[in-house]
Amino acid sequence: MDISPDLNKEKKNGIKLFQYLEDLSLLDNKIRNNTKKLSADEDFFDIENTDFLPDIDKVFLKTRAQNTSDEDVFLSIRRYDIEKIPNPPKELENWIDLSTQSFIQPKLKKSCRITVKFHDDEERTNILSQIPSLNEIPNLNEIPKVLKGWITPDNKFGRKKYKIITEREEKIFLKDFPELETLYEGWIENKWNAWRDKNSKYLLANTAYDKFYGLRSFLKTEIDNFDLLWSHDIFTWDKNETELYHPTLFTPLILEFDSENNIILFKKDHTKSIIFDIGFIREALNDSNTNLAEIDQLSETINSDPNFDVWNFELLHRYLGKLTRLISPDGISKYNDKSSSISIESNPTIYNYHGIYLLKKTGKSWAEYAKKIQQDIEDNDKLTPFLEDLVGTNDSSVDQVIIENNNGY
Repeated sequence: MDISPDLNKEKKNGIKLFQYLEDLSLLDNKIRNNTKKLSADEDFFDIENTDFLPDIDKVFLKTRAQNTSDEDVFLSIRRYDIEKIPNPPKELENWIDLSTQSFIQPKLKKSCRITVKFHDDEERTNILSQIPSLNEIPNLNEIPKVLKGWITPDNKFGRKKYKIITEREEKIFLKDFPELETLYEGWIENKWNAWRDKNSKYLLANTAYDKFYGLRSFLKTEIDNFDLLWSHDIFTWDKNETELYHPTLFTPLILEFDSENNIILFKKDHTKSIIFDIGFIREALNDSNTNLAEIDQLSETINSDPNFDVWNFELLHRYLGKLTRLISPDGISKYNDKSSSISIESNPTIYNYHGIYLLKKTGKSWAEYAKKIQQDIEDNDKLTPFLEDLVGTNDSSVDQVIIENNNGY
């Protein structure tokens, strides 16, 4: 940009410094052509995948329901309380282990140990009442069969006596109670399956919520080194066995947390413009392509329009269709067909598939930031305190910074 002659020396120095930083950033601008290959610090959140972000009431996704009271909100999510597993019938309580809450269907135990009381059995009670005194039993082997195992010697005070065992543990086996299988199947079908179908989606939503909360914590300290971007499409092309898989249109985001309502929100960042990125396409094309100028003009049209509507799917379908046809006569936009599955073919293709990317700032990102600082100085006629200290003495300040960077400091 041309520096206004009306600015004072210090502000001119500030602009000159960031002009240099803009040029320096562009010297190391490695272009990525496949966003499936991210570095360890980067991430992709597959928000269109219902196995990651289910379609339920506390999850708002603009691609699913564009009508919202706040047009800047692209995604919001609130944490769920997971309901307890429904209680099985009383007869099954000892046969099913529900000590841990899981979405894996519980199984019936093959056996279990239960506490049995002597007087639970009416026959035992009646026979015992017919015996005048336990002390008159000459031998335990002669007691009725129904009482075996329930009478034990009691040699207290050195006198040989017998006593009733009031309760004891017994091991019982599932095969001896076929009616329990029927009860179990009914409970699974009518209770447990409904609980799983409802709450498994809540668990998925909570897992996504936790990931977004972790992202928020990460960005508190790393926001200056990363771009948080909403991608509006996917461009694919198998060009001479080189796989291109990359969005063309991005909206910069901010991540907010509503602590009062426990809601995480992804919103449009109004301090930054939308990004129509065709750098990876330009790199894949050779100079013999006769449409390069028109491709660049299309990019300029979108990037320079502050009111470009990224949610007008028909408009995007026309623009992106034009882009693919400028690349190749076989190019196609499937943006108007949300049901299309993404594949990589020999013809350039664009799909309507949205996602959230956390990407390291590239040289281009830093260059755009440096350019914005230059414009802010010009528009506001003001330096930040840091820049006042850095360039506020004389013109040699800028020269010294440039010399130090060129010497590798």
